[in-house]
Amino acid sequence: MKESKWSDEQLQELLSQLPKIKDDRDPRDIYQAIEIKMGKQKTKHGSCHLSQRLLHCSCFLFSSQTL
Repeated sequence: MKESKWSDEQLQELLSQLPKIKDDRDPRDIYQAIEIKMGKQKTKHGSCHLSQRLLHCSCFLFSSQTL
């Protein structure tokens, strides 16, 4: 598998520069919807390492904003 040119820290920095989004949905509902979509992607395309890293970073940012 090809190595990503960005580190986790670089991805987090890039994601933190995105505009803030207000979403009143329960974070658990959002995460569950993402898990369902990720499961469908895995069955179609196999494991997607970059998508998993982005999901991890976005969940980290989302959870730190709700504290």
